[in-house]
Amino acid sequence: MLIKIGNALVDPFEIVAIAPDRDECLLGYEKAVLIRIELRHGGSLWIDATMDEAEAALIDAGVVTDLLTDLEPDDSPLQLTDEESERLRELESYGYKYLARDKDGKLYAFQQKPEYGGFYWMDPDPAGAGALRIDGFSFIGVDDNEPVEICRLLDC
Repeated sequence: MLIKIGNALVDPFEIVAIAPDRDECLLGYEKAVLIRIELRHGGSLWIDATMDEAEAALIDAGVVTDLLTDLEPDDSPLQLTDEESERLRELESYGYKYLARDKDGKLYAFQQKPEYGGFYWMDPDPAGAGALRIDGFSFIGVDDNEPVEICRLLDC
């Protein structure tokens, strides 16, 4: 089954990641007009479309669900696993203070409070240590408006 994203037909099960053109994001566009679709076999496509169009096509095809409508509000306190707590303590020992997830789903740890550029979180100091790509912490969402303080998660 192929789905239409922008001006292309794509096999949704071949898609590994979808990301907006970073240059357009840095210029402050709220929606990219050029997105990159990374494919399972290692290639990628550049397509004229918006991230909303790509997301809607994947939801319509049943490949992903709309998390905003599928999740119930949860007021229960966050329970970290022992592994998550240990990883956070390790990050903190190396000077990392914040976690933030880009719109493409990648999670980064920052030493300084990052700035949000519309799709990506960026280190405010270009000469700084930058961001460290990490995995896990699924409770940190792509729609979070503020980075998550590691110290708050650890109850420092």
